Formats: sequence, C-alpha cells, structure tokens
Amino acid sequence: MGAIPQKKDSIFDEGFLILITGLGNVFTFYFHIYMSRNLGPDDYSALNSLLSLLYVAAIPIITVQTTITKFVAQFGARGEYSKVRRLLLECFKRVSVVAFILMALAILGAPIIGEFFNIQKNAPIIASGVLLFFTFTMPVFWAVLQGNEQFGYLGMSYFTGFVTKCGLGILFAVIGWGVGGVLLGVTLSFILAFAVGFWPIREVLALPEEDDSIDMRRIYRFAAPVVVALFPLSFFCNLDIALVRHFYGEQGEGLKLAGYYATASIVGKGFLFLPMGIILALFPKVARKKAVGENPTPILLRGLGIEVLLSLCGIGACVILGRHLALFLAKTDAPELVALIRLFGVAITPVATTTILVNYNLANDRHGFILMLVPLTVLTFAAVWLFHPTPMSVLLTIAAGGMALMVSILVYTFLPQKKSLDHGQRISEK
Repeated sequence: MGAIPQKKDSIFDEGFLILITGLGNVFTFYFHIYMSRNLGPDDYSALNSLLSLLYVAAIPIITVQTTITKFVAQFGARGEYSKVRRLLLECFKRVSVVAFILMALAILGAPIIGEFFNIQKNAPIIASGVLLFFTFTMPVFWAVLQGNEQFGYLGMSYFTGFVTKCGLGILFAVIGWGVGGVLLGVTLSFILAFAVGFWPIREVLALPEEDDSIDMRRIYRFAAPVVVALFPLSFFCNLDIALVRHFYGEQGEGLKLAGYYATASIVGKGFLFLPMGIILALFPKVARKKAVGENPTPILLRGLGIEVLLSLCGIGACVILGRHLALFLAKTDAPELVALIRLFGVAITPVATTTILVNYNLANDRHGFILMLVPLTVLTFAAVWLFHPTPMSVLLTIAAGGMALMVSILVYTFLPQKKSLDHGQRISEK
C-alpha cells in the first residue's frame, strides 16, 4: 500500500504557515487598500458586503474542510491511506453538486440580494455566485493537504491565491470592470491556487483502490456539531460588515459611515488572519495525537501564546498609528474612522483567540462549548440588531460578545474532560 509522508510535530510548521498567511495578509491588506481608495465608498462597501456574504454562505464548506482534515489525519495516523483517496472523491462529488445549485440560486436571486444590500447592478452579484462555486470546491483539496500535514504545498497554494487575488483584482479594477471584475479576479485566484497544490493531490488519487469503505452517514453525523460551532463563529468574523451596510448604506452620511466601517474592518481582518496559520497546523496535529492517544495540550498552549503575542503587537500599532492608518487607507483622518481603527484590534482579538479554542476542541472531539457559543452569538447579534445608533456601537457590542465568548470557552477547554470513545475510530471502522 502506498504511503503519504507526514511531518513530525514542529514549531516550524506553525512558523511557516504564519509567515505564509502573514505575507498573504499583506497582499490582502493592499487589495483592500487599493479598492477602498479607488472604487469609492459605495462600490467598496458593496464589494466588502458581497465578500462577507460569501464567507457566511461558505460556512458549510468550512465544516466539510474541517471534517475532511480530521479524518485524513486519523486515517494517515493509522496507515489507512486508501480511505484518504475514497474520502476525497466522495466529498468532492457531493460538494460539487451543492456548489452548482447554490451558484444557480445566487444568480437567479441577484435582484433580491441587490435590494437588501442597496446594490443597483446585478453583475457583481452574478460574479459572486460564480465565485461561490469555487469557494465551495477548493477547500476539499486544501483539507487533504492539511490532514496529510503537507504544509509546504498547502502554504504555497494559499500564497498563490493571495497574490493572484490581489494582482488580478487590481488589474480588472484598473481596466474598469468594477466590482464584478474584481470578483472575477478573485475567482481566477482560486483556480490558480488549485493548480499549485495539485501535485500531492495526484499522489492521493494514484493510491491503489482497496476494499476499505467509509460510511458517509457517520461522517455527516460527526460534521453536525462542527457546522453548529463554525456557523455562529463565522458570524462574529463577517456578519457585522454586512449588517452595517444594511443599517447605514442607503445614502448620504449613513453611506459614508458604512464606508468608514468597511475601511476600518481591513485592520480587523488582519487580526483574524493571525490565528489562521496556527489553526492550519494545530488542527491536524491535535486530531493525529487524539487518534494515537497522545496529549495535544502543549500544541494548544504554544498556539495561544503565539496568537496573544502577535495580537498585542497589532493592538499597540493600531492605537499609536490609528490616524496614519486612516490617512493611508482612506485619504482622510475623520475622527469616526480613526476611532474605529483604534478599537477594531481590541474588539476582534477575543474572536481570533476563540477560533483557536474552537478548532482545538473540535479536533479533540469535545463539543460542549457549543452550549455557550450559540446562545452568546444569538444574544450578541440580537443586541446589534436592536441597538445600532452608530457603527461604533456595533463594534462595541461585537467586542463585548467576543470577550464573553472567549472567557467561557477558555474555561471549558481547560476543565477536566471525561474519557469518551473517539468518533474518528468509530468512523474508521467498517
């Protein structure tokens, strides 16, 4: 039977992926800077709203990526390599069908989506529908690379996506294709990212086909708590931008405030990128250690330490350089924009920390935190919906909800856990 090489546990894995995602964040940062300064407040707010909506709509596929990563890591730890191939093919087939249906629905529902976000043209929404298809299918391949701990290919695939998204998006904006053209550039970046990471996927597809079977219904049952966990967490990461656009984006002063919030959110996205490299390495390692009965806590502590250190540096930079960032991002030092930039890092850091905790618990087959995650998310966004006199009030509400979420899940994570049967072992059985 062919074998898929795996890396040993090393801090350099996290370091490499943090470097890649950090560089990618620089390109993403410049992408948003260029768009905010050249598309104008209205078009940039529309672009940011559509991208945020795509991220929320793609939550189910994030669940699929998380689930595939976990079981690829477990199958590899147990030497069941033919199951990796079968899992890849089965998941890609199912995800492609769902992605095509959602793309069709987005295109047909363009007028309704446009009315909600105050977007006058259908072309950007249709382009976002096409992008949705690739947003759904690409993570299936990334999950196999992540689960096999092939971080070199995974990192370069991500990096290619970041670079080409920035380059093609700006190119199409310069040509004058507007928001729809920018979204087309993002779509092409997914295709190029796939091309870069395809070589190790070929090795998986070349594995010999054996009689090992996978009960997909059991994987679906395992994925249920994952989607319940990631769906509300994604709200904290993305929904605020869309809601601010909805609340203030009709015209005049409100439209300007929505543009300021979208611009300041560029800084906030940087804080959300910080744990991305940590999670990419942490999740399969924790799943592998769980599969072989080893203690994964040191991996969590190392990841949290790195994330907190980087976040504190970022918060200090935002507080000290808030006015200069506002001038750089939007060519204005409006007090409303400066205040949002200075607060965004503080508001988002608890959410960034929570993403690490949630992924650690999911990889470790612990789901009790969902009983805190769901109600706190509902309460937070109910408060946003009912109380939003200014964009600043929205951000303060997100900050309070994120802090409550982080503290509660942090306490849960370090509580002694009862021994239970490994879900991955159940699914690996015939």
